[in-house]
Amino acid sequence: MRPAMSAHVHHAAEGGHGDIHAPRWIAVAAALLALLAASVGLVANLRVTQSSAAKSDAIILTARASDVYTEYDTRSVKEHVYDAVGEIAPDSAHAARLKAVAAHENAAKAPLLARARDLEATSKASMHRAEHLLASHEILEVATTLFEIAIVLVSVSALVGTRLLPIVAGVLTASGLLIALRGFFY
Repeated sequence: MRPAMSAHVHHAAEGGHGDIHAPRWIAVAAALLALLAASVGLVANLRVTQSSAAKSDAIILTARASDVYTEYDTRSVKEHVYDAVGEIAPDSAHAARLKAVAAHENAAKAPLLARARDLEATSKASMHRAEHLLASHEILEVATTLFEIAIVLVSVSALVGTRLLPIVAGVLTASGLLIALRGFFY
């Protein structure tokens, strides 16, 4: 008699040929746990992909905001240069034209500052979304790991013949489901 199994369990498990036959629920439970682990793992991978895309968008938006700020600064410098040159020779024939160019640069730069700030705000929102998606990914990965551990415990219980491992697997599965729900709705 094996020390890990009682004689009754050992005899039932061997089935007369020395082979161990696990109850059918173990195979079904392992398959369902594998399905859960694969499904949650898929969603976790989608979240990390979405996070990378959002982070890339944030980087592009930051670069565009920087370009618009640069254009705003350039127009400001032009405006000041044309104003200064116009003030040096206020009676010259070109003074009116210089003031008109300075006024044009002032009018052209006005919407740029608002546009740059909008791009910067959109970039920050995209970066926040990326961080949020990455946190969701990490939560879902914990759930996936719990499901995978539960699969192993259920599978080993078929060989060992103990009730403790399926109970622990059930607790891990319930915990994994709660964590997965948190990750889905995070």
